[in-house]
Amino acid sequence: MDETLSQRIRAEAEPFRAVLAVRSVLRLLPRTTPMGSSSLDPSEVLEVRESFQKAIDLLRRCQEGAFESESALTLLERVQDEAGDPEFLIDLKHRANGIVPVALLHQPLFLDRPAEIEDRLVNLSELTGVVPESMRSIYSALEQGASVPPETLDALTPNNPPLQDDLPEPDYGKETSTELGGAVQEDKNGEEVPKFTSKEELREWLENQPIEFAQVMAARAALRVLPIAVHFEQQDEFNDVRVDEIAQCVFRALLISQAATRYFKRDLTTAAGTAAHATATAAKALEATTRSGSAAVLATVDVLNSADRAVWINHRPKNYLLAADSVLLAAYAVSFARNADRREFPNGAEEMWRECKIEAVNMLQDDRASKLVAIGLVDRPLWLDGKPPEQIAVALERLTKIEEQSSNWNPWLEWYICVLEGTKPWGLNEPYAEELTLKIAKQPNDFWDQGAEVVNAQIAQWLEDHRNQQALENAQNPVLGNA
Repeated sequence: MDETLSQRIRAEAEPFRAVLAVRSVLRLLPRTTPMGSSSLDPSEVLEVRESFQKAIDLLRRCQEGAFESESALTLLERVQDEAGDPEFLIDLKHRANGIVPVALLHQPLFLDRPAEIEDRLVNLSELTGVVPESMRSIYSALEQGASVPPETLDALTPNNPPLQDDLPEPDYGKETSTELGGAVQEDKNGEEVPKFTSKEELREWLENQPIEFAQVMAARAALRVLPIAVHFEQQDEFNDVRVDEIAQCVFRALLISQAATRYFKRDLTTAAGTAAHATATAAKALEATTRSGSAAVLATVDVLNSADRAVWINHRPKNYLLAADSVLLAAYAVSFARNADRREFPNGAEEMWRECKIEAVNMLQDDRASKLVAIGLVDRPLWLDGKPPEQIAVALERLTKIEEQSSNWNPWLEWYICVLEGTKPWGLNEPYAEELTLKIAKQPNDFWDQGAEVVNAQIAQWLEDHRNQQALENAQNPVLGNA
């Protein structure tokens, strides 16, 4: 029954797939949660709490129009039991009658509410730390087919941790050897870095590491495949979705994602949230309008989704599944770029997982505070194991030709080349690199909605202004200019 429920939902098209999965998760969570916390290990209580927070976050995103089918299905597989979800058949009936996804969200969650649901909700409240009245209000709204207010959802998911100037030194344990070659550190639980051949292995390892490790690995995975999403010469394959809008979404999201690590004392929470929503919307639009899907289109959808997770984790920290998803989707993008079947993964993208292993080794060997370790990785080349795979090298060559487009893409190309090589953005010194990065990152949606030509022209002007300011300062202080 477990497999049947998952398979039936996977057979649905996006965005119905995400909505169906989220609704099933919300129905199953109270029923499948073990009763009482006294008999549970702390890890089991933590798993229940994490599952609930992920379910609420997925519900929020569905209400905002950003659909997360893979994350929802992964969570469904964790919480479902042999009894399955009979109410799912009612949702399928609504689907067959032509209901749209958003309208399905506003259908009562239970047609026949289980008698023990009240006790189960109290139990779920105890395990998740949510006030019982708040838990009841959520399910009461869902049972009536109403949206849960955003402020209620905000109260139930973790906020960004406060910024700290005094960063504690992490304990990385002792050295041991692995098949990667050279020395590698054990993690704080005394376990070696895993092989990273699946999303689950990566997530389990990340959950025992500082959140900064997850954020920087997610960003770097998406950044590696960024060139795959640039297809100015293939507009006909993308139907009504403009390729310049796709490129703009990816560049914007990943600039913010990297900036959140490099300039961790700056608040980019709002910028990350709006960029994630724009990127997820672009991915959804592309997937909906190109159902046949060439390899280029399918790879681009995965790049967009990878970038979405990489920036969203800076808006919703402590969600390690987002980081693992970002890496997995980046690997899918490489597989599709090779015209491979993503179901045969990971055989199509071994290089992506190897880079993750090398990054893990590098971070574990760094004895500085976790935020500084992450910054250290930001300042290193994207491909630590040498050259990128052929498909990305070809895409990178294509990316270098975006300067030939009518819109001025040079500032983005320069930025990405610096990221690729592990140097400061646009080759600027500080504070100019930080000032320009944050100026771009914090622009509201109205700025980005002007279109690539206007946006890129403005960024080019800002870049010129900062270079002139830096040149003037260097001229006035030759010692600083030669530093």
